[in-house]
Amino acid sequence: MYLPKKICDQKYALGERLGSGSFGTIYKVTEIKTNKEYAAKIEDKSEHSRQIKEEREVYKNLPSDAVGYLKMKEYWSIPSSMYRCLILTLVGKNIESLMKSQPKRKLSLKTVLMIGIQLIDRVETLHNAGFVHRDIKPDNLAMGLGDDSPTLFMLDLGLGKRYIHGNKHIELRKDKGLTGTARYASIRSHKGYELSRRDDIESVAYVLIYLLRGNLPWQGYHSMFGKSKYKQILESKLNTSTSSLCVLIDPVFGQFLDYARKLEFTEKPDYDKWRNIFKSMMEKKSYEFDYIYCWTLPTDKAYLDKEAAKEKARQEAIKAREARLRKLAAEKKRKEKLKKRRVWAPNFNDNLFPSTMPLQQRRALIAQHMQKGPLFSSSPSTEMPLETFNPFYTAYQPTPYLNPYGLPPISSMPIHPITHDPNSTYLF
Repeated sequence: MYLPKKICDQKYALGERLGSGSFGTIYKVTEIKTNKEYAAKIEDKSEHSRQIKEEREVYKNLPSDAVGYLKMKEYWSIPSSMYRCLILTLVGKNIESLMKSQPKRKLSLKTVLMIGIQLIDRVETLHNAGFVHRDIKPDNLAMGLGDDSPTLFMLDLGLGKRYIHGNKHIELRKDKGLTGTARYASIRSHKGYELSRRDDIESVAYVLIYLLRGNLPWQGYHSMFGKSKYKQILESKLNTSTSSLCVLIDPVFGQFLDYARKLEFTEKPDYDKWRNIFKSMMEKKSYEFDYIYCWTLPTDKAYLDKEAAKEKARQEAIKAREARLRKLAAEKKRKEKLKKRRVWAPNFNDNLFPSTMPLQQRRALIAQHMQKGPLFSSSPSTEMPLETFNPFYTAYQPTPYLNPYGLPPISSMPIHPITHDPNSTYLF
């Protein structure tokens, strides 16, 4: 199919060919007005294919904030044109090419678990919108670009189909052909059954096992074509037990496959259950869901974000330690200062001393009596001499010229308990 250098009413400049999907061809294009890059999925009208239109319907029914799905910028088709075009956001490499770039041509358990958790999210989003994908495979899964580089995206919704109309599930039919890619298609798809949510889950299980193993037992029928090849693949799937399929990997993936195969046609998969199982596996293995995949480079955003978070945590720990040391040093200094401080009688009334007595002498007398015991008793006996309660009694003996009213001498006056009043200047 001939394509001009500028497509869609000359709004986009045609760039390099990125690949081909289950229909049409994908190109990188640049919007002339904004100079932004997009992916253009172009379909030849002469082939009487309507899959781009079907994909457009799927995108229109997805939530506007759906994570891990491309954003449809524009659908373009005019009667006079030989092609129709779907303009979508651009993403990075697909999982198939990323896996093959690894030294052992397979992915680590941590990477597969992070992919699995996100893939279940994507499938649930699509199913909640009323569609089944019907062609889940590593080629149709890709990582984002820029800020979205850690995020898994689901691509190629051209084979998507509604499984529910209104509130009614579609009916089971057994006269269909194989839909999707044979390597990852469900057993029921090989048998010609109408596909539903359970078949997407079975395909997810095959994808995760493939990424961990690096291969599947029913690969390699290169000399066979068409129905004979599909028949051999079906027999291999039926004859390979899940235990032998997962002999070199964690058996939980075999349990996931068994679960998918046992689902009923209209049954809703338990997405939360398997999401939580994969998350608990990560916790048991002490894996952190940090979006650091086995292909992540030190210059990638996810890696840089993790390193920045580590550095921030380290700096906060240093600040907390320094604050703790400062607090301990201040407490130590305070205790040393308290040791040097002389302790006096609490709330002692200096007015009990003669005003002419030097301060140092007052303090010495207080210290002397503190060693012997309290200067005063809270409940003194009336039979005890006044000197017991006031050691400075003799200093206050009245003289005749200070007792002009003929009061009896102090020694003959009744003794009253002396209570301490900080505001009083009188002895009695």
